[in-house]
Amino acid sequence: MIKQTRWSYLLILLAFATLCHAEIFPGEMFVKFQGEPQQWLSLSQLQTNDAQLKQLLSTWKVVSAEQNFPEAFPPEKVGGVELRTWWKLHLPESTDINAAVAAFKSASVVLAAQPSFVFKTFFTYNDRNFSRQYGMSRVHSSGAHDIYTGNDSIIIAIVDTGIDYNHPDLSANMWHDAQGNHGRNFCTDQAATNPMPTAGGSHGTHCAGIADACTNNSLGVASLAYRAKLMAVRCGQSTTISYGFEGIQWAANNGADVISCSWGSSQSDSREQAVMDYAWNLNCVIICAAGNDGNDSLHYPAALNHVVAVASSDQNDRRSSFSCYGNWVDVTAPGSNIYSTVPNSSYEYMDGTSMACPFAASLAGLIKGKMGHASRNIDVVTVLEESCDNIDATNPNYIGRLGHGRINAQSAMQMLNYPQMDLTDHLVTRTDGEGRVTPGDSGMIVVYLRSLPGYAPFDSFWVDISTTDPAIQMNEMSVPGQELTSGSNWNNEHHPIYFKATTTSVPHNVQFTVQVFGTPGDFSAEFYFNTFIGWQEALLVDDDGNTGYHTYYDTAMTNLGISHDVFNTVTQGSLPPEYLSNFRWVIWETGSATSTIDVYDQGEIEDYIRAGGQMLLSSQRLPSDPQTTDFMSNVLHCGVSFVYDSTMLPGPQRIIASGAGPFTSGNFYLVGSEGAGNGNVSPTVLDPEFPGEVIYTYSTTGEACGIARTIGSGRLVFFSVALESISRTSQTPALRALITNYRNSFLSSTGVAEEAKSLAIPTSFAVGNAFPNPFNSTTHISLALPVTQDIHLVVYDISGREVMSENYRNLTAGNHRLSVSLPMASSGVYFASVRTTAGTTITRKLVYLR
Repeated sequence: MIKQTRWSYLLILLAFATLCHAEIFPGEMFVKFQGEPQQWLSLSQLQTNDAQLKQLLSTWKVVSAEQNFPEAFPPEKVGGVELRTWWKLHLPESTDINAAVAAFKSASVVLAAQPSFVFKTFFTYNDRNFSRQYGMSRVHSSGAHDIYTGNDSIIIAIVDTGIDYNHPDLSANMWHDAQGNHGRNFCTDQAATNPMPTAGGSHGTHCAGIADACTNNSLGVASLAYRAKLMAVRCGQSTTISYGFEGIQWAANNGADVISCSWGSSQSDSREQAVMDYAWNLNCVIICAAGNDGNDSLHYPAALNHVVAVASSDQNDRRSSFSCYGNWVDVTAPGSNIYSTVPNSSYEYMDGTSMACPFAASLAGLIKGKMGHASRNIDVVTVLEESCDNIDATNPNYIGRLGHGRINAQSAMQMLNYPQMDLTDHLVTRTDGEGRVTPGDSGMIVVYLRSLPGYAPFDSFWVDISTTDPAIQMNEMSVPGQELTSGSNWNNEHHPIYFKATTTSVPHNVQFTVQVFGTPGDFSAEFYFNTFIGWQEALLVDDDGNTGYHTYYDTAMTNLGISHDVFNTVTQGSLPPEYLSNFRWVIWETGSATSTIDVYDQGEIEDYIRAGGQMLLSSQRLPSDPQTTDFMSNVLHCGVSFVYDSTMLPGPQRIIASGAGPFTSGNFYLVGSEGAGNGNVSPTVLDPEFPGEVIYTYSTTGEACGIARTIGSGRLVFFSVALESISRTSQTPALRALITNYRNSFLSSTGVAEEAKSLAIPTSFAVGNAFPNPFNSTTHISLALPVTQDIHLVVYDISGREVMSENYRNLTAGNHRLSVSLPMASSGVYFASVRTTAGTTITRKLVYLR
């Protein structure tokens, strides 16, 4: 398993205040040695440089040691101050540190020795009832507010029973629109813009105070968000929420950064998930209560994707007895006996995950404020989760079922004091600039990195690019970086990494690893990308106007292990001249949209077919496009007898083989309502002319919808029905069955079936990156096997706990795809380990977001 040091700085304690008491950290002390720092570079050298010191290290059972200031400047640069000879020693926690300090001071090579003192923060609150808010101290609010006290442009929406926006501890933080309205009321048409609660509706106001009470205002209570704005969205009254999802959509539309939902049910439907996806895609962070049933049953909307589910803890970090739990929970926050605002300028104690939810939402608002509006919701959620304190020790019966732990505001703010980076893109080309690298070519790699906004800038960094693929030869693999401000981009276009693909290699996917190391904070991160050396067997032309229909074909071809490239005509423009000739066969799809096959495309298709190419063309609207009249007549030798624009064929509609052609025997395919699930079956009826041949017809009418045409030594197969609507029911072959039939026919007709088969056998065991990654349902990992063998797939969470295991027996040599699904897991970082029969193990990092 690759060890990530991305969050290593969570262990660092920042000193923001003077020493209040002589409190020391158990098992830690500092020692300053005499001499030059080169003498003291490792624990082993400490043990050999001086006999007296060696004896002390053994007597006091020093288990580890490290330089305290390894990056300090030499004394000549800083007026004679030498920090590099200070060391931190780690001893058993039961050690009498004062006695150990006295013993080390006696050594001749020791200039100074002292305990590791605990430093307290300066920040104090003048809110009158802060002493009643144990939760704020438990999540280290004062340490967080020493670093940052919020941003009044951040909006936290409370989707609940309304907010008493006149409450003196809330009014200064209330959001309002241009007309002065504080939010929206979905419960009455008569006062749609007045979110004031009715009698008995104190729940929303209580949640609002936890999320964003005015802080340090000499009144009532304080909040983590401190100075953010509260958006009131009234969606119910008393204990019932009737318009919660409508409220979430409205809050997202009106600029909410964080949406807090302290309500739920044991039931859910696709409408609710669609609303969460909608808000997430508008960059909202959605926080929901895990429920008060005291069991591990799924609770919605908390258990939906794109939601942070919050469980409740008490003043001792124990799970609140009422709180739901489970591996679907993401974080835990204080929720027992929480003191907060209620209507009519009052305050009360309440219990529930309803209270824990706005606590987490409040921290999300503080994080978002420090990161800035340019930050992504996924980054806010990552910091919220990864900064949590582990509370397994106080909850031994719920390990792995309280999410990442109890939220820690100070750790979250400390994380943002260190830099972070993402790989945004990569470019692999031949060194002569003439396109892709093939066996025997020299290539160059350029990577594009971004310092994430909201985190600290990089003082310096460097990049290593490498691969374990034996077909790739690399010499220089490192590129130095420089200072990089937060939110800035960097690339190595000025210093590309060069490599050579061996002449004996076959076309295949190569995985490259990008490692980034930087300061401050001993930053390190690892990224991966794949590039294909040579030309794939097939090409998928995505010509559907970016509607995404190509994914049906892409997925099917990937599942079949067919090496293929995808060319998007929207993002990449027209196909380069003779580009098609590099592929043995082609699928060209235009979805159900108006045909996008222009005159240039028509010429490329005809040239490719006449030169021996094999193509499957799926274009429902092509026959009715005026610019394709000549193409239909001269190339396809086909007319159009009827175009179904708005009229639907009766369903369920099947397309069946006519008996002609080499790829039609015994096959029929279900389309339309039982295939695409939408019932929109409006294809075109074809009228083929000799030498075009009918190969598929509609089952209800017998009219042609698929024809084949041999041109020169190549073949063009055309469908006037969108093939992505083919059903995957148990009664009919799937789209991949159709693609398999066509592939076999295409390769057989060109006499290269055996050659293609040999190229499909990898030369070495390899594991690709997970895609998609991050994922919220299922991700897939590509696998290359040079021989038939057993495979064991295990997924671990960040603590090393196994969350998924799957055995694959006798996987044949070739390319495969393994699925990883974590429907009950909480959002976070996971590691997928793929192990072969021979014992070889490769691990890939996964980021799961529910």
